[in-house]
Amino acid sequence: MDTSQAFPPQNLNATRQHVNSVAFSPDGRSLASAHSDGIVHIRDAATGESLQEFKEYTGTVQSVAFPPDGRRLASGLHDGMVDVQDAVTGVRLRQLNEHTIWVMTVAFSADGSHLASGSGDGIVRVWDTATGVCIKELRHNIVVLSVAFTPDGHYLASATASNTTLRPRTAIHVWDFAKGSPVTQKKLQYSPYIPYISFSADGSVLSVEYTRGPPVELHFPTWN
Repeated sequence: MDTSQAFPPQNLNATRQHVNSVAFSPDGRSLASAHSDGIVHIRDAATGESLQEFKEYTGTVQSVAFPPDGRRLASGLHDGMVDVQDAVTGVRLRQLNEHTIWVMTVAFSADGSHLASGSGDGIVRVWDTATGVCIKELRHNIVVLSVAFTPDGHYLASATASNTTLRPRTAIHVWDFAKGSPVTQKKLQYSPYIPYISFSADGSVLSVEYTRGPPVELHFPTWN
């Protein structure tokens, strides 16, 4: 995304329903939003004008993500489906349906060749975007809330939270993508808020941002 662009603030009151996820296109000109009423909106980030509206979903849309070329949009759905559509025409390109329950997070690799999805079923699935085939399953024993690739594609990080509502705890897992094996894990302090993770441009820092409260920066792979 080109952060040099300065757009005036926009109040995008597209729906009264809860917004679960937002994602800018790589060029920063479009903004996608996922809503609890089953609608995905793509809007012009500068003007707020509606560019696309996907209404065919029957349940909550949990997450959205653009690939590096910005031509598609992946959506994680409450029924366990991952939907991939043409971001310009709205045409559905693929439906990926191996999760058994809601898909909380979706993320593309930096080259766009892979799409990761994390679910309430405790599994991160990695899909080949050219074929739609699931090529890896990274199993956790609790719900997966966020996923992120390192810029070089060598590693995949996932954020999980315990199922208990009394003192849910967040953990960050890092996986060797090629081998599909765990590399390291770090348990974070108690937090009742949902984490979102992302790597810095050089892959050395993993930022953990919560729906409320300050972010946490972890220096990978030392975790300092």
